[in-house]
Amino acid sequence: MKSLWILVLTLFSGSQSITVEKSIQGYIGQTMEISCVYGPAYKNYAKYWCKGYYRISCSILVETPNSNSADNGRIIITDNELIAKVVIKPLSLEDAGWYWCGIEITGSDIMDYTEMKVSEKTSEDSHSEGIIIGTGIAGGLLLLGLFVAIMMRRRIKQHTLPDKIQLSSKEQTRINFKNDNNKNSKDMSSDIQTTDQKQKEVIYMEAVLKPTTNTVNQEIFSSQSVEYSDIKF
Repeated sequence: MKSLWILVLTLFSGSQSITVEKSIQGYIGQTMEISCVYGPAYKNYAKYWCKGYYRISCSILVETPNSNSADNGRIIITDNELIAKVVIKPLSLEDAGWYWCGIEITGSDIMDYTEMKVSEKTSEDSHSEGIIIGTGIAGGLLLLGLFVAIMMRRRIKQHTLPDKIQLSSKEQTRINFKNDNNKNSKDMSSDIQTTDQKQKEVIYMEAVLKPTTNTVNQEIFSSQSVEYSDIKF
């Protein structure tokens, strides 16, 4: 969570300024880290940490590059790339108050203030701190997921084939020829099925009519037999 806050300060701090978080909550016995973010124009200037409500009368506790430690090493200041970091350990109730981050220059120093509050840590404070940390992690994961979704969508869009593919005249002729062959095959199959149906009908009619013809012939022969039997010799 603090790293995210430092990133925000770095983005919004101008090249001609120094910035610190305006309100800091600490607890007795805790190690407190305060980040004073400054512009690149003041990389080689001395930075300091002073205590007091008014900037013109605050008391410098630690300063870079020489007096970077105070109170038997309990308060330390280090100057990294664009960040002057102050570490206080362990915190006590006496550390509560108003502080200033400053850059020592010719004329009026560049300064920014913060208020540090120190109290005993309770179970309710631990619960609130857990909620804040959880919310920060959830927000970070949400931003990460959104970024991944956007990148995946762009990648899918880049690899999606166009709706219509432009074919060469040779490929188009090949496809048309194949379609014509398929159509002719279907027509021939339909003709064969029609011929088979007609043959089946002829065979069926012959099968039906043939017994009838035999019966008629038997009746004629029978009547002729009767006529011959009536002749007396």
